[in-house]
Amino acid sequence: MPQETSVVKAAQNEEILRLRISGMPLREIGKRVGLSHQGVANRLTELITATTQPLATELRQLELERLDRLTFAATEILEQEDGTVLAAIDRLLRVQERRAKLLGLDAPQQLDIVQEQRIDLDSELVADALAAALNALELSEEQRTIALAAAQQKLAEAASE
Repeated sequence: MPQETSVVKAAQNEEILRLRISGMPLREIGKRVGLSHQGVANRLTELITATTQPLATELRQLELERLDRLTFAATEILEQEDGTVLAAIDRLLRVQERRAKLLGLDAPQQLDIVQEQRIDLDSELVADALAAALNALELSEEQRTIALAAAQQKLAEAASE
């Protein structure tokens, strides 16, 4: 990628992050920066991954090293015949549970992120569809406010269920 294009993309990424942090919907961000809402969502995913993945990898490696030291120490205790064997087994099991979580063997959290992004996109789609329907009906400002309040109430009820 030429340097000029990467500078433009970096500036665009900074704007996307700033607007999203301020709470702006993806579609509105897309309009401002010249991308589709899906393009904005993809860019945010790339930015978050690029920011967190190296740190997460480093932290995982550090934790694995710590867990290896704990496993080694607990294994040495297991080899002793002084009555602490059951406690050492318990500790080893806890270390193994921690290792499994760290390696993502019990990681439903990854699905939660996808679900949150999907909910965000769905809510924006609902908002856009509702706005289009209200515009098509050519309602007065008062009627439009009443319709939006009713929709908001319905969505709040559904979210609390």
